[in-house]
Amino acid sequence: MGAAEFSQAGVHVFGAVKAGSRIYMMTGLELFAFGGNDGGISISASLAAAGGISTVSFTVQGDAGAIVLPGRPAASAPSRRDGLWEHTCFEFFTGASEGGPYREINVAPGGDWNIYEFDSYRKGMREDAFAGAPVVREFVAGKSKISFVFETTVRPGTLINLCAVTGHRDGSKRYWAARHGATRPDFHSNWISLSPDFSPQS
Repeated sequence: MGAAEFSQAGVHVFGAVKAGSRIYMMTGLELFAFGGNDGGISISASLAAAGGISTVSFTVQGDAGAIVLPGRPAASAPSRRDGLWEHTCFEFFTGASEGGPYREINVAPGGDWNIYEFDSYRKGMREDAFAGAPVVREFVAGKSKISFVFETTVRPGTLINLCAVTGHRDGSKRYWAARHGATRPDFHSNWISLSPDFSPQS
């Protein structure tokens, strides 16, 4: 199923122009664990973009207390780090065309982050030297619910993926996306296609 054919019940997509600024929102996107074993949790994601800022939101419900949430020393500031996907991490991918350049934004619950650029599918991976650090706007964790919201200056193109990796106390990891391939989890493909009219490129 190609990106343009994506659909999911309960997903609401809308755009508007307000005070000269283009506003885009996608809400209620349900993510699924690769392989079908969700570990007793569910994850939904949302995206809003306006004024040069993208706001990415994730809500985890169910046995959220079983998820390991990596932190950092209280006295240290969030930093740019590689390999955040080895632990619980929330991710935003965006590009303009299938097979073309795209970006990957990783943000950990403790605020550590990284942004990568790719020339094409998994090729030319490098840190985006010009991107500013994403900012965590909300992180609330309980036994039955986790809310996580971050902002980035990376604006969505016409293709996106909202994804998550969850590390669990039993040592397992789960990979979450709206769609998966047949053989392995792969956040770099199975894109969600947005309407060009609503994609806030300006």
